[in-house]
Amino acid sequence: MPMLMTAENVARIYGISRDAQDEYAALSQDRTARAQAAGAFDDEIVPITAIKRVKKPRNRRGKPRGCNFVKRRRQSARYNG
Repeated sequence: MPMLMTAENVARIYGISRDAQDEYAALSQDRTARAQAAGAFDDEIVPITAIKRVKKPRNRRGKPRGCNFVKRRRQSARYNG
């Protein structure tokens, strides 16, 4: 089951709104980025050699995609599901 459909089910079954889920996800990612920058995961994250370069998803302005992108994807998942 795709994550967007899982989020829809959590909203429906447990009454946790999609906006609340998206806000918590963004907060969690921010906490992880700060902890990683502070060296908290230095023993767990090790460099690897990649065969193919993978780009991070970016918007037109070159910034990482945020909650607005997720909300747009949410709408398409709800109707294409």
